[in-house]
Amino acid sequence: MLDHIVKYGEAPKFFRFDQRHKYDIDAVADHIFEQEMGDKGKMLHLKGLWDEDETGWRILFGEDFRHFAKTVLDAVNRLNLDLQEPVSGPKTILGKKSAEDCSMAELYDKHRKHWREIHDAVYAAAYDKKSKKYRCAATGWKSTRRSEFQIDHIMPRSAGGKTVLENLRLLRRRENAKKGANWEE
Repeated sequence: MLDHIVKYGEAPKFFRFDQRHKYDIDAVADHIFEQEMGDKGKMLHLKGLWDEDETGWRILFGEDFRHFAKTVLDAVNRLNLDLQEPVSGPKTILGKKSAEDCSMAELYDKHRKHWREIHDAVYAAAYDKKSKKYRCAATGWKSTRRSEFQIDHIMPRSAGGKTVLENLRLLRRRENAKKGANWEE
C-alpha cells in the first residue's frame, strides 16, 4: 500500500467484496453478445460502463480503458467462435438448403432472424422460472449465465438430425463437448 501512495500520491482505491459481481467480464460480454451490438454500439456500451463507474473497472484495469475494452471484446469473440463449426468438405450454398438442414452457425450467418427465434426458444424451454436459471438437459446443472451453455442437436446433423426445436436442447458446454456427434436412440 505504501508503494502505491509513494507512486501515485494517494491511497489505493478499493471496492467492496460484495460488489464484485458488478465487475464480471463474462457478464458484460454476454450482454453485448445477446444484444448483437455492432462495433460502434459495443464501444459506446463499454465507454458508458467505464465512465459511469469511477472506481471498479479502473481499479481492475489500472486506468487503461483500451485494456478493458480489449478484454471484454476478446470474451465476446470467444462467444462468437462457439457458433462456428469446423468445415468438412465443400461448403454448401445456404440458398439451396432449407433452414432445418442448416447448422445454427449457418443460420446465424445467413438468417439471423430465424436463428434468433430458434435460439431464444431453446433457451426459454430450458429456463427455470422459480430459480431464474437455465438448466442443462443432460445433467440438470443450472446457471444464470447463458455463456455456460450451448445449443445441442439431440440427433446430430451428421446422423441426419434437423435444426428444429424438437431436436434441439440446451447443454452445459462441457457436456456438449463430451457428447460430440454421439447420440442415443
